[in-house]
Amino acid sequence: MGPILVASTTLICISLGLLVGLFLRERLPQHHLKDDSKDILKTSSGLIATLVALVLGLLVASTKSTFDAANTLIMQTGGKFIVLDRYLTLYGPETQKTREELKASLQAGIDTMWPSKGHGNPNAYPMAQGLENVYHAVVQLKPENDTQRQIQSQCVQVCNDLVQMRWQLVEQTQYALPTAFLVVLIFWLTVLYANFGLLSPRNVTALVALFGCAVSISGAIFLILEMTHPFDGTITVSSLPFEKAISQMGAE
Repeated sequence: MGPILVASTTLICISLGLLVGLFLRERLPQHHLKDDSKDILKTSSGLIATLVALVLGLLVASTKSTFDAANTLIMQTGGKFIVLDRYLTLYGPETQKTREELKASLQAGIDTMWPSKGHGNPNAYPMAQGLENVYHAVVQLKPENDTQRQIQSQCVQVCNDLVQMRWQLVEQTQYALPTAFLVVLIFWLTVLYANFGLLSPRNVTALVALFGCAVSISGAIFLILEMTHPFDGTITVSSLPFEKAISQMGAE
């Protein structure tokens, strides 16, 4: 299920919980809503609200860390591309074709991860194939002096780093919140709003306030699910580090 669908489902379930609570408030005998019963409802609502707040806070912090890690990895990868291009330039003119292959592989990564500036998938073969071709070309270089041998060694190391980072980008897309976790969270919210409905007076001010809170909670769940997949959806990491690297590569 996509983030928008999950957030909409959450809003619907919360709203239904509120409506059930309001419905029961009008039909339950009055002694069910006296002081002792209200105290129980308030205590249970406070407990569930604490659980929901704790879980949402932890989820926001966790997914924000995932998003920031992906953004940092993109910046580091772009920097590695520039460094490798500079090393190949220092090696000599015989690496010109390899540099072109390197630049093409980075462009392929941009095209597959950000084809529409906000939707993409880093599980792209062209970028991986380009990096493999660059690696084989670097390994097959025949250095003629110590300087070239040292540069070749550095290039091999950077190539290894780029391959590792590329697979890290792939792994960033594999994490997903368990469905059972989301179901339990939505159930807590539905029960919480049913309690609110039992305690809330039937006037416009109270209903608008409760509905606004429901929309806010659904929005928080949407943001959590969006940031869980930093390369796909509405909220994605920026492609600027890769674009900056492209502009720097090829310069003598």
